[in-house]
Amino acid sequence: MKRGPELQRGDVFGRYAIEKPLGQGGMGTVLRARDTVLERTVALKIMRPEHATKQSSIARFFREAKVAAQLTHPNVVRVYDLGEVEGTAFIAMEYVPGQSLRAYLGDGSTPASTKLRWMTEVARALSAAHARGLLHRDVKPENILISTEGVAKLADFGLAKRQEVTADMRASFHTQVGFVVGTPVYMAPEQLRGGEVDARTDQFGWAITAYTVLTGQHPRARDPQLVRPITPLHELCPDIPLRAAEAVMRALSLDRSRRFRDMEELLAELEPTIGSRPSLTPPSPTGPPPPMRGSRQMADEEALGCASRMRMLLRSRREMARLMDGPPTAPPFANDVPSDQETLAESWWFAMTVTPCPAAPLERAAFSPDGSRIVAVGAGGIAAYEDGAWRIVATHADPDGPRCVAALEDGSVAIGGREGLAVRVAGDGSVHPWTLEGVSPSEQRGITFHAVDVLPGAGADLVFAGEHAGRVVAAFAVGMQAAVTIGHPGSIYHVAYGPLVIGSGTAGIEVLTRSGIEVMVDEGPVSMCLAHLDDETVAIGGVDASVSVITPSTSRYLVERVETTAAIVAVAGADRREAWAVDANCGLFRRARLGRWIPWVRAPRTKAQPIAAWACAGKLVVVDANGVVLEGNRS
Repeated sequence: MKRGPELQRGDVFGRYAIEKPLGQGGMGTVLRARDTVLERTVALKIMRPEHATKQSSIARFFREAKVAAQLTHPNVVRVYDLGEVEGTAFIAMEYVPGQSLRAYLGDGSTPASTKLRWMTEVARALSAAHARGLLHRDVKPENILISTEGVAKLADFGLAKRQEVTADMRASFHTQVGFVVGTPVYMAPEQLRGGEVDARTDQFGWAITAYTVLTGQHPRARDPQLVRPITPLHELCPDIPLRAAEAVMRALSLDRSRRFRDMEELLAELEPTIGSRPSLTPPSPTGPPPPMRGSRQMADEEALGCASRMRMLLRSRREMARLMDGPPTAPPFANDVPSDQETLAESWWFAMTVTPCPAAPLERAAFSPDGSRIVAVGAGGIAAYEDGAWRIVATHADPDGPRCVAALEDGSVAIGGREGLAVRVAGDGSVHPWTLEGVSPSEQRGITFHAVDVLPGAGADLVFAGEHAGRVVAAFAVGMQAAVTIGHPGSIYHVAYGPLVIGSGTAGIEVLTRSGIEVMVDEGPVSMCLAHLDDETVAIGGVDASVSVITPSTSRYLVERVETTAAIVAVAGADRREAWAVDANCGLFRRARLGRWIPWVRAPRTKAQPIAAWACAGKLVVVDANGVVLEGNRS
């Protein structure tokens, strides 16, 4: 029998006649089908074969149907049936002809009043779910469907959590502390930190979605940490009533105590501001530009072949978050360090450098290969840290332009950002742009580089990575020439340059070469940082308090737990035997035997979140978003 990805028009799956594929989800393939018994069109979600043998995946798959089936609401996608056909699990749901809300981002032809109405309908759906003790936990444009009649419907309850609820605790029910689920860029700060979540957490997801849909700008796109105040909605979208704009901004509060008590209180502000439903004109989809290729090299072909043999070709991640918000909480250090490591743990000491960084708050930081220099990009420009002090290396007219930095071995700084920004700032302050080969000037202006890394020991050999018109892009630089490759849909936010160049972003974990970009994604966590531990091993920090370790040469891929509840925001190591992870609360963890990352020394606490780390034998350095530098050494 054919399974999910193999099913095509004319095939039969149980009592369902397949009409056409609709798309791929994290766990299943979605198809339009005809129920031959009840004679109605359905959306058929069929579990992909690679998940069919995992009991946890099967349980989550069926939980989505059971949770959604508890809700009967005009703005919730209904579930008709669930079961198995010859061992393959499926869910039959209401078919909603139309598009997801994602199609309307940046669409100027749809009135703001219509988008506000849709978001009000989604708020009603969430209110109904909360009234039954259900948290959705993954509100985002992809999970909101807009029918051809102009009705918004909330879908995908695969991450929803059932809680017992009473009339007095409707706004306070919560999920398990320390378990992070959802799509990071739409998560509330408390959800990203792995803390307790409640109905107000869904409210933040609703608000950040509403803001993005109404303005066409994601609040975290230019300020991933949300360290700067979010531009008021009414300034960017004056077409909606001020009362509604202020309601969205209140729901978007980083401090959940400032949000509405529940969705009903939010709806009380929204309902009076919406008028009658206008007619709906779906936007005309525009296809992505054809991929551009750079020069091919034999080594790149071999690298891609190695990635292919790893058999990690499952696209599973569509969004990612880089850093989180809010003040740190005490890291959960264990009281009992293993006896064979007590001596080493107690022999570490830390020094804190609190020289103010003039570029703070910092968004990205990077260490030179030898760890002697730190470069960072922040609201106040590009800064470098040497000999215990920060100094400004370069300023920028457009504060949203620079996105990433790298410290080159000759003392210069590589900077990447919007509109194809790729420049080297020399020690004397002179600026030298890289020539991007394979793209026209207009195409270069459409590129945004989010990440850059230098190949250790190779001088100025480095790689920029990011996005172009919704597709991943990589630019390999040798000298002052950079060959550009544009690949599949998605964006790259982190990159590590080594024998195998690894990137991570919205499409997952990827291998980058001059001749192509290939996805290597499994079911691992959404990545927030990555680094080479040695020539053969790459460590990837996850939002769910884990570190994924890849050894491409042996096709090994391990997801290793870290004894913390917060996201891993920095990884570093001299080799696989001395690897370090840093969580969002500045907790330090060392990789022990059997792939466990255990709490290690108690580093000084800082007021901001760590953003980068570097390690060598007997030394660990961490820098936070304020430019505070922590340096640990064995005595």
